[in-house]
Amino acid sequence: MDPLEYSTKRCTRCLCEFPLTEEYFYKKSTPRKDGTIRFHATCRACTNEYGKQQYLANKEQIDARHKQYDDLHTDERLLRQRKARAENPEHAKALQQKYRAGNADHLNELARASYHRNRPIILARRQAKADANREEVRRKARERRHKNRDVINQRGREYYQKHPETAQRSYERRLARKKGVPYDFTAEDWCYALTYWNQACAVCEAQDGFWHNIAKDHWIALSLPDTPGTVPSNILPLCNQNFGCNQRKATKDGWAFLVERLGKRKAKAKLKEIDAYFSAVRARGRP
Repeated sequence: MDPLEYSTKRCTRCLCEFPLTEEYFYKKSTPRKDGTIRFHATCRACTNEYGKQQYLANKEQIDARHKQYDDLHTDERLLRQRKARAENPEHAKALQQKYRAGNADHLNELARASYHRNRPIILARRQAKADANREEVRRKARERRHKNRDVINQRGREYYQKHPETAQRSYERRLARKKGVPYDFTAEDWCYALTYWNQACAVCEAQDGFWHNIAKDHWIALSLPDTPGTVPSNILPLCNQNFGCNQRKATKDGWAFLVERLGKRKAKAKLKEIDAYFSAVRARGRP
């Protein structure tokens, strides 16, 4: 029978008496001369608390010593860690999950910083992996969309409500791909168009405001076979509410719409203005 089984010891710090076992006291590294175990004078709780206080009081010096040691023994430390994970993978996984849960914000910040530092390399690796496994990538993407359809759709609606310009550009790109026509229209092109036409409709000159908002109109509609596509020399700012010019024109021929909207005499003058604008666009080197 172990003689320590029924022994007790008083902690010299908290003065509480506990069973003399490793559950309550840390054992010393060396035994007595007779081979029996030696225990520290303070209980585990007091020893841990004292260690925390010492660390907080000397944090910079202790961290510096640890870093210096790690720098000198990096290979040894990594080898010990790999060995420990291999011997007890479940314990290693539990420790990792516990650390991640307690340091999520810090780890996310490190991940974001690392991504921004190495963004070109990361994107190149992703693209290379996607190119090498194109069908597998598409299959997994379809599965994710099918499994999370409602969540993805809701996120898309919320994003596009906050960013209507992005939603409009996405729609225009999809439509251009569907029609097989070019899409080369930037925010800078749109800014130039609005400035050229004084933030107003190019046809009726209604100002952008409460009663009208200004929308991009394809002067030669995408549905027509001779359309040049979504390019600056085919986009005009037209009013878009309360039966505005954008709705009235729809897919009509530009000249026919101008005659219907303004009459033949005014239509000729307006067509010259529009042609002059498209010439100015091409002079900027835009299609």
